[in-house]
Amino acid sequence: MIRLRFAVVAATLALVGARAAAAQELVVNGGFETVTGNSTFPDWPAEWSASCPGFGGIGMNHAKSGSYGVYLGNGCTLSQAIATTVGQSYTFSFWLRSVAGQSMSASWNGVQKAFVNDTITGGFIQLSAVVTAVGASSTIQFASTINAGQYLSIDDISVQPVVESPTEPSTTVPEPSTVALTAAGLLGVAGAARRRRRRA
Repeated sequence: MIRLRFAVVAATLALVGARAAAAQELVVNGGFETVTGNSTFPDWPAEWSASCPGFGGIGMNHAKSGSYGVYLGNGCTLSQAIATTVGQSYTFSFWLRSVAGQSMSASWNGVQKAFVNDTITGGFIQLSAVVTAVGASSTIQFASTINAGQYLSIDDISVQPVVESPTEPSTTVPEPSTVALTAAGLLGVAGAARRRRRRA
């Protein structure tokens, strides 16, 4: 019986943790997987706004995960407007692969959040920033400055709400059913411990 009560508490805490960990992805087609073949500007997924004077598009050799990723040449920009909640913090992240002679900036509502200049990497690196929405819509944008004939690859672009802030206490109020279930489990553990002491 005691083991059963411990199992109920563990299951309850796991349920609460799962709800806290569940994150909603706001970027649509952030992995560029909706295309069925290589795509170049101006043929671009409808979720994204893109501009490129020359070299750029979607390709199978530019994926961090899945089958496709985006490659941007000199002067390319890539952006998407997403629905946000005023005052809510979000984690804005993406994976980047670049070589020497390239510069890339990532911005949130026109404010630069990441900048890579003349970098050399052995593969994809992840860059991220915590940002805050000031309106019902927020725009993420990538811009590249590349030497002739070169490009950089971007994949798995993500914007997710920050569920728990490391610097501020949570303001999330648990649902009544969750509180009741947790309380019942804790009372069961306390009762089992009291009976154990009496027997001893």
